[in-house]
Amino acid sequence: QESSMVAQHSQRKEKTNSEDHFLLQVPDDIASLLRQSSDTGLTFGEEQGIEGVRPAWLRIGEREFPGRLIRMPTVIETHKSLDGTTFYKTGMVGQVLVVAHDEAALPVGAEHVDGLTPPAANVRRR
Repeated sequence: QESSMVAQHSQRKEKTNSEDHFLLQVPDDIASLLRQSSDTGLTFGEEQGIEGVRPAWLRIGEREFPGRLIRMPTVIETHKSLDGTTFYKTGMVGQVLVVAHDEAALPVGAEHVDGLTPPAANVRRR
C-alpha cells in the first residue's frame, strides 16, 4: 500500500510541471565580469560533499571560480504570468549557489545563514 501512495505522489508531481531553481550569489567584481562576458559556463561536482553540500565551478572566459550549492533556510515559490493578472506557480527556490574568488571565502555548512529579505536575516537562529 505504501508503494502505491508513492506512485500516486510522483504522478501528481509530474502534472504540476514545477521546476527547482537556485539563486546565484557572486561578489560585485565577478558579477560585472559575468555581465560583460558571453562565454560562461557552470559545472557541478558529481558527488555531494559533507551534509549535502555540492561543489561547483563558474567559468567566465578563461577564469574559473569555485562555488558551493547550499540549501536556503526557507523555500520560496516562483510564479509567472501571461496577462499580468493571473499568476501560476512555475517552481521552487530552495538552494543558493555561492561563488567566491577562492575556496576559503566560501561558506562552511550545508545551509545558508540568511534568507532573501532583511526580515529573514538569521532566520534559523530566531
